[in-house]
Amino acid sequence: MELLALNASFLLKYFYNDKENKQNGEFVLVTYNGLTYDFYECKFKNHVIPKVEVYEEINQIKKVALSINKISFISKLGIEDCEGVNSITLLDLYNEELYK
Repeated sequence: MELLALNASFLLKYFYNDKENKQNGEFVLVTYNGLTYDFYECKFKNHVIPKVEVYEEINQIKKVALSINKISFISKLGIEDCEGVNSITLLDLYNEELYK
């Protein structure tokens, strides 16, 4: 499991406001290594994040037209099993064994 291996030049919050298409979005944690972006979508909910919501977020991220390397979700209890999507729970962040 890959956790927050932040090999990046920049750590930022990314937001956009597309007035023409009446769309906007905000991504809490984004890293940039000079070539590509890693998106870490943070969800502050007391339940497992359902697949539908995960894929909605992924589609929203892909619309920003940046060079995306990775999309991960950070949440209290994780996400429903979605192939190829990295899920990080609060327990993972505090599990010292995963950092050795």
